[in-house]
Amino acid sequence: LPQPELLPSIQKLSIAGYNLFATSDTADFLTKHNVPFKYLEMLSEDSHNEKSEYSLIQHLANNLIDMSINLLPRITIDAPQSSYSSNGYRTRHMAFDVAVPLITNVKECEDARNATSS
Repeated sequence: LPQPELLPSIQKLSIAGYNLFATSDTADFLTKHNVPFKYLEMLSEDSHNEKSEYSLIQHLANNLIDMSINLLPRITIDAPQSSYSSNGYRTRHMAFDVAVPLITNVKECEDARNATSS
């Protein structure tokens, strides 16, 4: 789930005119806080029957996303380690593969927010 401490940074990026995209959990979070976004689904690369206009993978592959905020999971003693097949891992890996700037922690998100006010 999204980290609440990201909200000021996300709101500032939205106000600065960035088009925001979100998958399910993040979409719920942004809706709750009245931040506009376009919903994307975590569709597999081979989902030919799905509409690509809603596919996060297709948006990344077609260079329609300028920056990805995809936080690394918080590691706890009780939580299992993230697998290489998790949606988050695959999304981060694809963003890297297609040279989309990737933000993976709160500090980087705050830095991006601050850069928009320069």
